[in-house]
Amino acid sequence: MFNTEVLSQVLNSEKNNNYHYLIEHPSSSFYASQNGQIAYAFEAQDKYGDKFNFKDLKGKVVFIDVWATWCGPCITHRPKVLEFNETYKNHNEVEILMISVDSSKDKWLSFLEKENRESGNNLFIENGMRTKLGDNYNIKSIPRYILIGKDGKIINSNINEPSIAVEKEIEKALKEK
Repeated sequence: MFNTEVLSQVLNSEKNNNYHYLIEHPSSSFYASQNGQIAYAFEAQDKYGDKFNFKDLKGKVVFIDVWATWCGPCITHRPKVLEFNETYKNHNEVEILMISVDSSKDKWLSFLEKENRESGNNLFIENGMRTKLGDNYNIKSIPRYILIGKDGKIINSNINEPSIAVEKEIEKALKEK
């Protein structure tokens, strides 16, 4: 089984290998995105062009949906994410972030306009899978769902899809101090 312990052993055993750098960067990304690690604090842009800073959510439970307008499964799961947003929109301790990693801000804005819903933290990080966000959360494919606790640590960095089980995880995280 390939896990963090095995990865650490492989990295240590290959320190003197000339090609060590080829596995060092992806492994750093892997470690940073593991459950229990401090969540990467990123910046994004909202649909009005205003800057969003993840650090402003300190002390809140955060559900992150990383998606794009061209991603079929992302669009299929979006109604459930929007449901989460409706469920928690008046809850001061929960934030639902919907981060588009599209290459075109115009396509993203056009999608939001057609969707015609005003709710939620819709954010944009251009080509986000190839940025520090993508590296630090090890985002290699989308949709990607991440749950972060009030303490700023990753609770689950690879949720299969929004579901009742995730709502239960959010409720459990809210009870944590």
